[in-house]
Amino acid sequence: MIWSRILLALCLILSVGAKASAPTDVDSLAKDFEATKKKLEDEEMKQRQVLSALYQLNKKIKKIVTEKGELSQDRAFLEVSVRNLTVKVEELDRKSKQQRLMLAERLRAMYKLGGPSIARFLFSSNSSVSLERNLKILGVVAARDLELIKNYSKDLKELESKRKSLAQKLEGLKAVELKIANQEKVLRKEQDLKGKLLDGIRKNKMFALNKINGLREKSLQYNIEDAGLFDLLF
Repeated sequence: MIWSRILLALCLILSVGAKASAPTDVDSLAKDFEATKKKLEDEEMKQRQVLSALYQLNKKIKKIVTEKGELSQDRAFLEVSVRNLTVKVEELDRKSKQQRLMLAERLRAMYKLGGPSIARFLFSSNSSVSLERNLKILGVVAARDLELIKNYSKDLKELESKRKSLAQKLEGLKAVELKIANQEKVLRKEQDLKGKLLDGIRKNKMFALNKINGLREKSLQYNIEDAGLFDLLF
């Protein structure tokens, strides 16, 4: 490598030009410089690797932040939808109960008019279908009342089913949000560690550069004939 050739040339120059110092001093200076230069190169490589890792981490964090924003909007929409459906379910349930109360009043009136045998006949029905049939037979409830009760029950089941489905989606969305938040936490922690590592690398580079400058100052005590080669090395 070119650095090795330059270093060898400098060692030769220092060996010839040194007047007051022993050859071991020259060798030590050259070896110290080579080791420090290698340290500086290693730290530079580490810095590039850490910066590359930080760049990738920043991309991932940015993506997660975007996903969190989108999920937050979706969650807010689902929460509003669930609340609205809950209100509708409660309203339909209230109307259904009112309609059933009206039916109960008519049954009581019928009991008073027709006696207990009719009531027993009605309540002996073992299903909603048979009850509806018996009610039609007895003519207690008008067709419109029956239709209202059926519609209320049908709408109530549909809304309740939809509300449960949205509630499940909402819970799933919250689970995804929690998972992403944990991922972001891990990435932020790794980002912090990489940042501290980068600070340490930069300090090591600064120490190496200071040492090289110190070696340069130390080498000035030698009588070097080829200053151009010396400057190139440093």
